[in-house]
Amino acid sequence: MTMVDPAPGEPATDRILYLVNRVARALNRAAEDVAADAGVTLPELLVLLVLGEGVPVSNAQLARRTFVTSQAAHQVTTELAARGLIARSPKLDNRRVLDNELTDEGARVLARCRAGITALETRLLTEMPPGDSAALAPALLAAAETLRGGWFGDEVAEAASTARRASGPRRSQA
Repeated sequence: MTMVDPAPGEPATDRILYLVNRVARALNRAAEDVAADAGVTLPELLVLLVLGEGVPVSNAQLARRTFVTSQAAHQVTTELAARGLIARSPKLDNRRVLDNELTDEGARVLARCRAGITALETRLLTEMPPGDSAALAPALLAAAETLRGGWFGDEVAEAASTARRASGPRRSQA
């Protein structure tokens, strides 16, 4: 079997995949500090951000929107409810499914987190040329919509992606 050498000397920073992961890692680390200052974890902050849109959301929807498993979403919402940051109530059309909403206390915590996140984003954007800073969020959203990744409304791609992950080889994540 002949192995093809990748382009020798090609910097990782030439790859969008690498750059997006590097930015995501930096943002997540900074957001973890913002969340901790408000007394929540990063996964809890992500749930609060989604619920901050003002629309009741089920655990399954939260799992998809916060990039975690259904079990992880359940754990996070159970903890947030126990601390009085969210309220859970049965959906009108399916009493077995719980909708999650922010409480007043949850909204206060979210407001504190949003202030910290705004400071992070402002720091990021002020270091960029004005045209680039104005285009960043729309470009990232367009990229996410283009790739979709089997989530956010593409049920066929989501099912195929889930099946592929479930049947594919498991590799240790060292």
